[in-house]
Amino acid sequence: MLPRRLLLPIAPLLSLPSSAASFSSSSSSSSLSTSRPPVALVVGVGDGIGASLCRKYLQESYQVVAVRRSEGGLDELSEELSSDAFHPLSLDARKEEDVDAAFNHALSLGPLSAVVHNIGANIKFPISETTPRKFQKVWELAAFSAYLTGRAAAAHLAPSPPPHSPRSLIYTGATASLRGGSGFAAFAAAKAGVRSLAQSLARELGPSGVHVAHVVVDGAVDTRWVRENFGAAVEKAPEGALVDPGAVADAMWFLHNQPRCAWTHEMDLRPYCEKW
Repeated sequence: MLPRRLLLPIAPLLSLPSSAASFSSSSSSSSLSTSRPPVALVVGVGDGIGASLCRKYLQESYQVVAVRRSEGGLDELSEELSSDAFHPLSLDARKEEDVDAAFNHALSLGPLSAVVHNIGANIKFPISETTPRKFQKVWELAAFSAYLTGRAAAAHLAPSPPPHSPRSLIYTGATASLRGGSGFAAFAAAKAGVRSLAQSLARELGPSGVHVAHVVVDGAVDTRWVRENFGAAVEKAPEGALVDPGAVADAMWFLHNQPRCAWTHEMDLRPYCEKW
């Protein structure tokens, strides 16, 4: 069994140059040609779930806009995918103008069909060491960025889509979305906030045909960081003890395509051997 502390940030925070243009409030997916392929926007792309989501949507013939803060952070993935349908961006998901610019770029490619918010911000500190600055930073990384993404998605997924086109807004959650562990006060507060945000948006946007879902990833995700920092624990763990990010992407693709007569709002994913 892997230590619970291996529940790691889903992806690094996302940086876009301040000169990036904001989208106009009058923009909408309905103004785009329905003959163009649908677009998926993934906010928070590291080497785990985010990268797997990009691969999955490309495989399904979507245009994919991938966002991450660090300049050059998506170079390796871009080289691997080698696709004109893959559009990497650098942005700071805590900044409204940068999130707006990412949506504007996505809308310029075709009808926006799928949005995934995949930012973690996991830290562990005892409450005596959780300064107001640390608490606020974690909240901004996880919860405030989720609000900005959801607000923009509501504006651009809700207008009339191409006929029979699925529209979804999916949030990646964590164990801390459901319960707070010792030392995870800041992270748990932020992720619980994201879960409640997803519930509110699901009730608000569902009647207009936007499927809002929250996916609880309850376990350590198989990433390079996990293997480099917890190699001994990984070696001792049974096969299948790490969450396969590709399996998470498949589950989110399933949610994206669910018929509206039977939508799932919350899905939790964990390895067979994870205690819960």
